[in-house]
Amino acid sequence: MNGLIAGIDSGNTKTAFLCVTTRGEVVVRGVTGPSNYQTLGREGCLGRLRSLVQPHASILASESSRVLGWGFGLAGLDRPRDREVLDAITLELVTGVFGHGHCPQRMLQNDAFLSLRAGSDDGVGVAVSAGTSGNCVGMNRRGERLQIGGIAAELGDGGGGFDIAIAGLKAAGRARDGRAPKTLISDLYMSAMGISDIADVVDFMIPGNPGPDIPGENAAAAGIEQPIPPLIGLLAPLVFQAAAMGDIPARNILETFGRDLGVSARVAAFRLGFRPGEEFPLVLGGSVLQKATEPTYRNAIVGEVCSMFPNASPLTLSDHPVVGAVLMGFDVAGIPVTPAIRSAVSIAASGM
Repeated sequence: MNGLIAGIDSGNTKTAFLCVTTRGEVVVRGVTGPSNYQTLGREGCLGRLRSLVQPHASILASESSRVLGWGFGLAGLDRPRDREVLDAITLELVTGVFGHGHCPQRMLQNDAFLSLRAGSDDGVGVAVSAGTSGNCVGMNRRGERLQIGGIAAELGDGGGGFDIAIAGLKAAGRARDGRAPKTLISDLYMSAMGISDIADVVDFMIPGNPGPDIPGENAAAAGIEQPIPPLIGLLAPLVFQAAAMGDIPARNILETFGRDLGVSARVAAFRLGFRPGEEFPLVLGGSVLQKATEPTYRNAIVGEVCSMFPNASPLTLSDHPVVGAVLMGFDVAGIPVTPAIRSAVSIAASGM
């Protein structure tokens, strides 16, 4: 029997599924909308995952080849009670394909761990992930894992695309009536949304109204379903654009959020027992960091970490995070990941 390995990146904005052979060759891959159970509920999350996996059940559980290991990177896996819920969801997903007689090994981690696994040789190090939201995770050489933040803005967490975009809106709103300096963010936002007054952004937040059709960032055109407020997060690249044009308010926004995430990463490294002079990977992942067009945000993160750990090795992830999920599937199946396999998985995930 030939073996397969499967990985799922379950996020706040979209969900990716990749299944490969044990040599890393692509078998099935697909992308759909968000699947965070904290947003969609248990059944909504399960339904979204099933929409990716179930159509390929005959391939994943055929007589000649079966999935040996699943890696799941799951947004919303923040607390022990989240793990209980998501363990049940993923078990139901897998047994729905294979039946209860054969249940492959599963590894479940917060989706920020996908960046760490994809950007390091063995998952050891610290990763900052900034996509829709911001998060920081790490693992030491004893296999101890840690998550700092990434739960809720109300708890002091933040730094993702949604937070950056909202901070940009606040800067534009205050500049509108003179409470703060003028900013290029105002014109960039209004142009992107086709409005002549920044106050009209409110129209996009009214239930039933169409969302902003942001050129190059239109989630609806990509088949990704999102409620209107998270769509506002698609404006985050415009803050980077304003910063690249020398806009001080934009740079201050990126500096503030970057330093905050950098503090999280520094605390994570300290609590995991990394020594000040020790070398370890500092992986920078998530769509915001991976697509950043201006260095202020990245530099602020790295600067905070290197203030205590000068030998940390920053690396901006170039792969799709689902690569990390597949590599976790290899890990849980007990199959060593050779450089050839690692390269093949990366190729299999390209373009997703």
